[in-house]
Amino acid sequence: MEPLYIGLSGVAGSGKDTFFSYLEKILNNKKIKRYSFGDQLKKEVSPWTLEHYGVDSLTKDREDKEIIRPFLIFHASAKRQKTKGKYWIEKTEEEIEKTLQLGKEFYPEIICITDVRYNFYECDEVSWIKRKGGIIVYISRVFEDGSILEAKNSEEQKHDPLVRRVADYTVEISEKNNEEDIEKEMTDKTNVFLQWLKTKKWKM
Repeated sequence: MEPLYIGLSGVAGSGKDTFFSYLEKILNNKKIKRYSFGDQLKKEVSPWTLEHYGVDSLTKDREDKEIIRPFLIFHASAKRQKTKGKYWIEKTEEEIEKTLQLGKEFYPEIICITDVRYNFYECDEVSWIKRKGGIIVYISRVFEDGSILEAKNSEEQKHDPLVRRVADYTVEISEKNNEEDIEKEMTDKTNVFLQWLKTKKWKM
């Protein structure tokens, strides 16, 4: 059976990786595998940013990431424009194929792309996932006053609405400080999502 493709979308900081971590925790890591277009970008430019900026693009350091963020956005966008959205998709497909070539016993039941941001070109990230029979989950972060985390740059402001309007499922994550509250909310919302999947053609 072919794996189900799930694309997680939402502005930076909305909680896409957090939602994935709970999916992974509940399903267990044998059933779900994470991929990211951004990972392919960082791998590609890592030697260059290290040489020219003294910063490895694979770093987890927030300050270092901010230093090279403009370059990452520019490079990613240039490659997208040159290939009409296909470049990072093809890079990610190569990584997925490496997993699938290991044999069916290694197949994940779910392939989760944690940074789906574009629905602009005919063959863009959203349409790629949809053509594979997959779904788009839109995630937003909601603050105590009811406001929602907004896009942080012009690129997000332009493209996020195009993805959000075609989402198959939405998740709102509350801004909380208490770890127990976070754990309960995320566990509940992840389970609700998995129950929703069971009502569709995707059987978990």
